[in-house]
Amino acid sequence: MNVTGKYNRLRSLDIFRGLIVCLMIIVGASGNYAYTYRMLDHAPWSGFTPTDFIFPSFLFIVGVAQSLSFKAVANEFQGTSEGSSPQKKPTSRSSRARLLKIFKRTAILFALGLFLNWFPFCFRTDSGAIQWIPVDEVRILGVLQRIALAYGISSLLERYLSERSIMVLGTLTLITYVCILHIGGSPDPYGIQTNIAGQIDRCLLGPGHIYREQGIPFDPEGLLSTLPAIVNVLGGYLTGRLLLKQPFDAARLLKGMMAGCTILVLGYLWSYFDPLNKKLWTTSFTLLTIGMDIMLFITIVYWTDVQGRKFAPASFLNCFGKNPILIYLFSELLMKLLLFPAGASREPLYALLYRQVFASAGMYLGSLLQALTYMLLCWTLVWFLDQKKLYLKI
Repeated sequence: MNVTGKYNRLRSLDIFRGLIVCLMIIVGASGNYAYTYRMLDHAPWSGFTPTDFIFPSFLFIVGVAQSLSFKAVANEFQGTSEGSSPQKKPTSRSSRARLLKIFKRTAILFALGLFLNWFPFCFRTDSGAIQWIPVDEVRILGVLQRIALAYGISSLLERYLSERSIMVLGTLTLITYVCILHIGGSPDPYGIQTNIAGQIDRCLLGPGHIYREQGIPFDPEGLLSTLPAIVNVLGGYLTGRLLLKQPFDAARLLKGMMAGCTILVLGYLWSYFDPLNKKLWTTSFTLLTIGMDIMLFITIVYWTDVQGRKFAPASFLNCFGKNPILIYLFSELLMKLLLFPAGASREPLYALLYRQVFASAGMYLGSLLQALTYMLLCWTLVWFLDQKKLYLKI
């Protein structure tokens, strides 16, 4: 992990990534979750809201970025233009270095996720005393951990399998996942207490290391449900391989848009048998979000990279898109500090700000305004770092 002044990425991808990171911060910074607009909150269990679209989109973006990385590595060994140096063949040393880089990134992301789950390492009891959080009560899985596992596994698949094989494997994974849910979950495969995904996590990780959903030990970023989440990354990878060949071709964009629309419709129809459920990351949810991501990404590519048009939010979103991991870590760590019970009343500072300042605008509107204010605070940091050409790379 290092901070560097070098930066070279596709503009449309940065805008897309910046949009998702921006929405992620807003959703996680509501002034009062009891007064959050429905579209800015996750579905309680089965169902779908715009907020449920955010996390799978980030995984999709990871896949698109991997396709660019794959292209860069291929160009390094094949040459890309006339007059270039003779073609080089990848050596065993370069292959090992590539694998080591994948494992290193996976380990760092997973470790950062564990750190976030443990921070700030202590809590206040009902009596007001501060106690350290024991290791055996730290949640093992989480958002960054899922990104790490999905990135690591998908990178290996992309390295050793053809695009056709990846497509077949992704399809088989989604079909198999549905079968596992129905075979292993009894009497209700999609029940919060009876689903097989939760049973596996409780068995392998123990209830103390699992997030509690509605008071029940169940992890929405669990081990089994990571399998279909990997398909979101693979969907982004295949989309990037299809689209990001320059010069951009309108026929490829149209082909991708049609594929995205087909996948979206397929996911919606499949949801009548396999309900949309982000916390279980069902097959219908995977298909629906991949289809939506393909269509949204193609729209951004066409607008920015094909038409060359500029729009006001682009520069704003670019700052988020260039430093996604750094700003995610900053927003999560700062929020945990603001939510820590403080003072004699043990009222968190973030709750105090909502009650004393933002709630005056209305309970729901005030909650949104506080989230937007927090997002702008985070943007100030990434804007400053962008001015200094400082970007966190893992």
